[in-house]
Amino acid sequence: MKSLWSPAEAEHLVAQWSAQGIDAELALSVYATRLLGGDPTLVLHGGGNSSVKATQPDLLGEPVAVLHIKGSGRDMAVIDPEGLPPVRLDALRALRRLESLSDPEMVDVLGLNRLKSNSPAPSVETLMHAFLPQRHVLHTHATAVLALTNQPDGAAICREVFGPRVGVVPYMMSGFALARAVAETYEADPTVEGLVLLKHGLVTFGDDAATAYQRMIDLVTLAEQRLAQGRRSVVPVAGLVADPVPAAALAPRLRGLLARDKGDGAFERWLLDLRDDEAARALSADAGLILAIGRGVATPDHVIRTKSWPLVLPPPPRAPTSMPGPRPPAPRSKSLNRATTITSSPITTPRAADESNSTRSPASRSSPASACSESEPPPPPQRSPPTWRWPPLPAPPPPKASAATPPPPKPTCSTLNIGRWNRPSWVAASTRNVRWPGR
Repeated sequence: MKSLWSPAEAEHLVAQWSAQGIDAELALSVYATRLLGGDPTLVLHGGGNSSVKATQPDLLGEPVAVLHIKGSGRDMAVIDPEGLPPVRLDALRALRRLESLSDPEMVDVLGLNRLKSNSPAPSVETLMHAFLPQRHVLHTHATAVLALTNQPDGAAICREVFGPRVGVVPYMMSGFALARAVAETYEADPTVEGLVLLKHGLVTFGDDAATAYQRMIDLVTLAEQRLAQGRRSVVPVAGLVADPVPAAALAPRLRGLLARDKGDGAFERWLLDLRDDEAARALSADAGLILAIGRGVATPDHVIRTKSWPLVLPPPPRAPTSMPGPRPPAPRSKSLNRATTITSSPITTPRAADESNSTRSPASRSSPASACSESEPPPPPQRSPPTWRWPPLPAPPPPKASAATPPPPKPTCSTLNIGRWNRPSWVAASTRNVRWPGR
């Protein structure tokens, strides 16, 4: 990893913000924060944090020790001085004497010690920054570091890679307990340049922003070099990469399946971002993909933004060249633990359900609620991993039911809307125990 620190750029920002009354150390902290936030291998939007300790007068003109800490959820890549709100430092350091502090109590203390009532809420890791003595503290969720710490023997690997340059902090949730563990690890060896938080990230510090930033770059580089020694290549499934499905054929159907019915003919739809470069295609065709996704994501940033597990779909069928015929029975899908893991194996559908679907009247098929009924038998046991197929392309909508037709029974499954040929038609799938993306 290359250092992007430019003394000329740093001096320019200091001069620019000094004219607005911004302290030089705060300006340099903002500069270091932006450099880290601009690299997605270090943090994603909203993740990571930074701080700088300073002294400023209060309303009575008395000097007060303050901690400028990144506001919760602020984007480090585009942060400005207002994104690092000041809090009273001495009051926070006094909490170090406590044995425990609940999250609600910690939030109350942080709120009471803000110097500006309209400033963003301080980071949940504010106490970790306050308990460290250095002026500048930087914290990232570097992917390379997490690739080491997330191993079963992550602590031993980190000690081998970083040696005495870092202390290793056991995993725990962000909050008071983590802040105490960080302080205790640092106090055990104050010569360290940073701290590795197992299964969480990396903390570096220094008495100036440039030192804290350079230590972050140096330690992440060591992690990258270690990963390069044992990196495996993906083993693609034959045919998947060589014959990809056009995005124009896939995206409309996927958006239709993910649409949420808000009532009165309104639907909440998703915007899709296609990543189809060589690395993405190789990963999607990797024979070990299904096993890999069950391990969860690598960073806390991903947990916040993408949740724990991705949705994996089999290759969809090719788009037909003519109008499809009658709609066959709707397939079933089933969740695997908390994740919706989907493979391309054939699906088993109860014969009774097939017959009931094929014998429904056109009027009952016109209603989305008729895709599954309360009397429908439960699905038979399936082998693991569960199976799934893309729903068949919908048929043109049948004629509307007459007024004499009785209302359909209350459904026990969700319905998903797909629009094709500018005609809305219904495709239903059983969603009992299914965890859809974003739900």
